[in-house]
Amino acid sequence: FYRFWGKTRLRRYFWGHVAFEGEPLEYTGRAMELFLGFLMVVAILVPVVLLLGIIDYVLTGYPELRVLSGVGQFVVAIFLVNFAIFRARRYRLTRTQWRGIRGGQTGSAMRYALIALGWLIVVLLSLGLAYPVMRTSLQRYRTENTWFGTIGLHFDGRARALLPHWLLAW
Repeated sequence: FYRFWGKTRLRRYFWGHVAFEGEPLEYTGRAMELFLGFLMVVAILVPVVLLLGIIDYVLTGYPELRVLSGVGQFVVAIFLVNFAIFRARRYRLTRTQWRGIRGGQTGSAMRYALIALGWLIVVLLSLGLAYPVMRTSLQRYRTENTWFGTIGLHFDGRARALLPHWLLAW
């Protein structure tokens, strides 16, 4: 229960010890916001998990359908994780200030999650070779939708620069 207050306190500490041009960042988030966000996630996840459990139970005698159900559950989980990643980043940016200038993020969490899901399929089909392209694409979407005050950020990264290193690791 106290995790949200501890996380808020840590963020205030860390943000306050990161300086740009001699001025520290400021974290303005509140623990109660994190707690209420957690409750909303629980309110969404509990019914989804229950529904998936019921579907799995109903399909007990049908191994082929259970495999399809497992794939569906994996897809839903990946989608929800990426949706949450985007929304959490938006929250942190909107609660970050520097010299009174607030950060922000536009764009759609739904679109981000769908792009991530699509790239995951491409990465799986390419046996991992498309991973640098996926990471670059997702970073571009996040960065191009990031703002500080009225100034939008821009991303010039290219997967081509990552590919030789990735191939070596692959």
